[in-house]
Amino acid sequence: TELNGGQNKTVEHVRVHLLPYLGGVDTLQALTSDEPDNPNCTVCYTDVPTSKGLTGLRDSLKASELQAYDSLNVCYARLSDAIMWNLPKSKCGVYLKGLPMDPYDETLLLLKRVLSQAHSPSLCPASGAF
Repeated sequence: TELNGGQNKTVEHVRVHLLPYLGGVDTLQALTSDEPDNPNCTVCYTDVPTSKGLTGLRDSLKASELQAYDSLNVCYARLSDAIMWNLPKSKCGVYLKGLPMDPYDETLLLLKRVLSQAHSPSLCPASGAF
């Protein structure tokens, strides 16, 4: 809705918020202390206000919705990458671009495309693969 309303969002802006949100409680918590110089960082930056905002957004979902998503054990980095790859972008690739359609329908179309390309609902590789 923001994009269709003319509010520009860079691809990077959306990615740095999407990844910790899709990662769930652990990645949202990592936002309170993660550092890019740690080779094992999860989100690799610290932003307490973003952690609080995204946690509030997550907490607004029904318990049954959270349980259903969390039970998939989604490979959130792969899901984030797949979503970002499939989002429509400006010609230069810096900004996301809204489509002239209902945001719900656009989201549904995007997720159907992402999941049709996935090897499993969790987007995780087969056991033993990286």
